[in-house]
Amino acid sequence: MVGQEFREKERHMKVHHMGWLPCDSCVFAFEDESKLEKHMKTHVSNEICDQCGFKANAKTSSARQQIYERHMMRHTVTDFSCDCPDAPVFREREDAERVGLDFKKKERHMKVEHMGWFGCEKCLFCYKTLAQLEKHVSTHHMSIICDLCGWKQVILII
Repeated sequence: MVGQEFREKERHMKVHHMGWLPCDSCVFAFEDESKLEKHMKTHVSNEICDQCGFKANAKTSSARQQIYERHMMRHTVTDFSCDCPDAPVFREREDAERVGLDFKKKERHMKVEHMGWFGCEKCLFCYKTLAQLEKHVSTHHMSIICDLCGWKQVILII
């Protein structure tokens, strides 16, 4: 409790004697409105899908945001259509919580062919930047080559 008492005294000093703005939800105080507004986003879970009501649950706001963005991508992929002759077809699954291989292929096609992402040549992963793809390839792809016959097996390490 000593830490909590210190924070409360620190907040009192900042708010009442230095003119800082208090957070109404915790013991923090901020020098200006923009910092307070940024901080307030950590208390508000606005990561609720307006299309289906899905709520992203996680301990940190950045984790909630990541889960929410991944969920929203599912809607984007499901609703996406194009005229490409080789575009993968997505079939809605009974178990809507899980995605199948057809979904992953459609997502990759959408991102790589229509959004400018970089796709891995050895698996279905794709990335916004070339640097992310290069890191993926260097860390997750390994080849086993037979010294006697030259047989090669690519292994994806996750």
